Amino acid sequence: GLGLECQPKTSPRQNHSACSDHQPRNLCQRKGDMGQDEEQIGPLVRQWSERSQAAGVTDFVRGKIREIEAEFGIKVFFAVEHSSHVWGTSHADSDWDVKMVYCYEAQRYFSPGELHTAMKKVYGPRESTTIKGVDKAAGSNAGPKHVTDLDVEISGWDVLQFLKLVRSGDATVMEMLLCPMTYINDKALMAEVKSAMDHFCPPSKLARTNTTMAKAILSQIRDNKGKFANMKPGTKQTKSFGYILRNLLSAHVLLSCKTTSQAHLSWCDLCDALEAMTAEALPASADVSELELFSLDVDQFRSFFSRFGQGSLDDPALLIAPDELAATVKVAWEALESAERRLARCAGKEAGKGGGRGAEAEADRAWEELLGGWAARLLHALHPPPPPDSEQPLPAPGGGVRAQAQEARVTAASAGRGSSLDRVGGGRGEMVWC
Repeated sequence: GLGLECQPKTSPRQNHSACSDHQPRNLCQRKGDMGQDEEQIGPLVRQWSERSQAAGVTDFVRGKIREIEAEFGIKVFFAVEHSSHVWGTSHADSDWDVKMVYCYEAQRYFSPGELHTAMKKVYGPRESTTIKGVDKAAGSNAGPKHVTDLDVEISGWDVLQFLKLVRSGDATVMEMLLCPMTYINDKALMAEVKSAMDHFCPPSKLARTNTTMAKAILSQIRDNKGKFANMKPGTKQTKSFGYILRNLLSAHVLLSCKTTSQAHLSWCDLCDALEAMTAEALPASADVSELELFSLDVDQFRSFFSRFGQGSLDDPALLIAPDELAATVKVAWEALESAERRLARCAGKEAGKGGGRGAEAEADRAWEELLGGWAARLLHALHPPPPPDSEQPLPAPGGGVRAQAQEARVTAASAGRGSSLDRVGGGRGEMVWC
């Protein structure tokens, strides 16, 4: 009922990556995929589920989402965990970061009033509210605060803004669609959007984004600039390198995937995938860029990430020791340079194809139209129109703006001319509103 009824017959990027000409080994079976049953979910997802339920986070999040729905007149149909719990880099003091997608009733999208295209609510010690699309005078941080013990952040987008981000291949949205840790999820419904993700965001595009973000942080650390200036051993340093190394691992694994939906999010799954890819000799038909994978030492990545999940990162035993820092920086730069070389080869292949822009644009339009139809059916399903008997009749002429408009039409007609409400243009070929 809610999903796309069909898919475009042709798409230059569908079901393959421009960066790989061979089927990757042991990569296509994602642990904890949204479509898998409970017993097939990986240990990290099960650990998250047990921990969030034990801490009361699951009930808390779903309860707060119901409050948000009532406050803003929206319907949340997709909500997932994001950030460190998904990446496997959480620790005892980690907050809970929830991403959601919501929609309004259909008539709100035709109203001249503003819509909240994005919103964020933070609970616990950092409690605040930020709403995009609201006047500052009546907007964020309004109303009483109810501080809780749970450090939870719930943020997200309206469905149309969400689809625009899918269209642009936004990295956060892509990870939302890949995330197996869900609070609210219609698997069949979101599977249709994942098909569009594979088209609009091929693996090389997401790999480039991950590499760029990792390089930006690593460069600031090297140059002692920005918020990473004079960074000393501590939680911030450990988390920063965790973010860098996970992004670089993700980039390398993505460059060996056929589609983005095959990607992995947690560092342990990424290490498993990389280890499987380098466990045996590459076939003769392998892409030359795959040779770069053999320069990566999976054990070094595992050694670094093993500190997460063992308690607070303020524990000196879990911090990056001074003698370990140089080795960590070296691993990061080598992985970054290797990823950049692979991406450069990808760009060369894509440029060498040529002549496909017209077909690509046509496929893009087909996917855009299908996503538009999907959104229309979604709105109808989540907010069905009221029965005809319950519809309120429009007020009869005789007062207010409607009466003034009718009076203007009568006056203009008696004067032998049309009002601005009746006519557009003038002279021959003028358009008259019926």
